[in-house]
Amino acid sequence: MENHVLDNLKYSYLWNKYRPMVLKLMKDAADKPQQYKFQKHEFHDINPKEKGGHSFTMELSNGRPSKEVKTSMVAKSLFAVLDQSMTASDLSQGATYEFSMDKQYNLEITLKEAKEEIVDTVSEETDEVPKEA
Repeated sequence: MENHVLDNLKYSYLWNKYRPMVLKLMKDAADKPQQYKFQKHEFHDINPKEKGGHSFTMELSNGRPSKEVKTSMVAKSLFAVLDQSMTASDLSQGATYEFSMDKQYNLEITLKEAKEEIVDTVSEETDEVPKEA
């Protein structure tokens, strides 16, 4: 069996579960910054002793992180999930998004720069938003 890059990233399952919601927030960020409050246990159940905590800041520009994501396994996992999404790739073309999660598990997605208009329609990937745990 082939080992997939997402298999090695601890938080990939969680981010994959919330991918439709993250994509919707990316789309809605064209109007104003968007926020989502995660439950602490969702991250602590995966790795309660994450070095540096679970907070992070990551910029995504043209489908790539603006700076290499080295320190945060949470951010690396989010990028890996977004990297597998054609919708995320389409949204981030010609745009710069900032993803940040604080110590209270509030994820904020901000569209910092858009070189072209963000498409109004998002593919079927965003149809199903998971319910809060």
